[in-house]
Amino acid sequence: MAEPRAALSARDREMRRTFLTAFHRGVRLLWPIFSGLLLLVAGLGALVGAVEGWGMGQGLYFAYVTALTIGYGDLVPSRLSTRVIAAVIGIMGVVTSGLVAGVAVAAIQDAVRARERLEEEALGKSGEAGP
Repeated sequence: MAEPRAALSARDREMRRTFLTAFHRGVRLLWPIFSGLLLLVAGLGALVGAVEGWGMGQGLYFAYVTALTIGYGDLVPSRLSTRVIAAVIGIMGVVTSGLVAGVAVAAIQDAVRARERLEEEALGKSGEAGP
């Protein structure tokens, strides 16, 4: 039995709202960790920029390109100490990406559970209407 388009749209809007609410809640919960990682990446980037003689702007650019695992290769650390710092920045970027992915997966699970609950309620109401 095909459902009206408006009902599907309302369910999709509810699922989207549930996902965004859960995602926002997860980000707020983990914000101290996210902000600490972002500040640490920025600080290490400024340090790499100063040691390599690139300046703070290019050091921050290098740090975030490295943390996002993009690695354009236009700035490459030449000293062992800054290479080690670059590896640490890369690991922190992977950890940050993993945290964001984990929050997104948990939010998707919440949205799917909410949709299943709505569908069960809809089936229960349609089953109540007897002959």
